[in-house]
Amino acid sequence: MANGRAAGGPADTKSFYDNALREALERIGGEYHHLALFTGEADDSFDAAKARSTETMAAGLSLGPEARVLEVACGVGAASRYLAGRFGCRVEATNISEQQLARARELTEAAGLADRVGFAEGDFHALDYPDESFDLWWCQEALLHSPDKERVLSEAYRVLRPGGWAVLSDVTVPALVPDEDRRGIYARVRTEVMWDPLEHLAALTRCGFKVCGFHDWSAHVAPSYDQTRAQIAAHKDELLAVAEREAVERVLDELALWVDSARAGKIGWVCFQAQK
Repeated sequence: MANGRAAGGPADTKSFYDNALREALERIGGEYHHLALFTGEADDSFDAAKARSTETMAAGLSLGPEARVLEVACGVGAASRYLAGRFGCRVEATNISEQQLARARELTEAAGLADRVGFAEGDFHALDYPDESFDLWWCQEALLHSPDKERVLSEAYRVLRPGGWAVLSDVTVPALVPDEDRRGIYARVRTEVMWDPLEHLAALTRCGFKVCGFHDWSAHVAPSYDQTRAQIAAHKDELLAVAEREAVERVLDELALWVDSARAGKIGWVCFQAQK
């Protein structure tokens, strides 16, 4: 979809994550920097709900110590540590953010998983791995940053062994959302385009995948970003110690726009399980 484009690409994504404000935001947000699956129970914490989304994505997977897993755009590696800890598998994790990779290694060492989880700088558009190297390719809410999403999915297909699985969650924008609204939504994450779920489905199919599972978690988007915004507001003084007030206020304003957009049905969240 070409409509509503804004500046974006790997360089913009890298600059979005590699800065002092982002580092402070990530430390405030804890280990999991993903959307949250809430139970609706009064005692359900934000941290537990974020971890639940990763756990739910992994439900049904059958991996053993011999399995090789690749997580792309890994953030600070929470999903990689979860998969290695749960299944005992070996995980390779890549990211273009040096700042996040440093934090990922620190957290992984502290968790005692450095022997099973490795991190490397890498762009998910062009993976530095041979064909048919992995049993599982994992990408959690990062495809939205890509200016060439089908290339990312094609690379996933290439590095998977026959019978291997791609597990993908992504933040979406329905096809009927007007360009004017898209521009504001895209600006927050410095991306060129965000897909409708049908575009994900079509691209996965074109790349050769058989889509075996689909979840629509769009109802959880607004509460996730509302909680994130409240968390940031509560730590505003801490953030002002490392960033200009204008930058902190811009983050809060952009999150407010995303909350409002999600409530209006203009931002969604989906998960796919697809097999090679």
